[in-house]
Amino acid sequence: MNHPSLKYAKILLFFSVVIAIMSITAKQSIMAEIKNNKTVIRQQEQEIIKQLTKEQNSIVEQVPIEQAPVEQDTLSRQQLAQEEFNKGNIDSAIAIYQDLLNQPNVNQEEIKQSLIKCYEQKGLTEEIDKLNQEEKTNLNENNLQ
Repeated sequence: MNHPSLKYAKILLFFSVVIAIMSITAKQSIMAEIKNNKTVIRQQEQEIIKQLTKEQNSIVEQVPIEQAPVEQDTLSRQQLAQEEFNKGNIDSAIAIYQDLLNQPNVNQEEIKQSLIKCYEQKGLTEEIDKLNQEEKTNLNENNLQ
């Protein structure tokens, strides 16, 4: 015995299941697209950071030494590196600190400590070890002289 209302209930149940399946599929598609977009955005952010670092380095190279005293320039660049670190632009901060290490009249120890913080943030333990090894080598050389 098929009652007409039972027939309609079965039809409604069938379409409810179809709509639920379509909703789940649509949600999965949207989530996959969001994940893909996040990946693309991260890649774009990294590319922008690289470009900014290159531009920053080229600007630093273009500034004539006569424009500012060396100590003031060093302090400004240290502040810039710290700001980059605070913003999360660790690669940019590392580039600035590494360049500062090669400059005369800088507080090497302070720069190295800041550089170690950057390396720690990026999980670059090999770089930390290398920096510490250089420090030990320098101390040994100074003791021999």
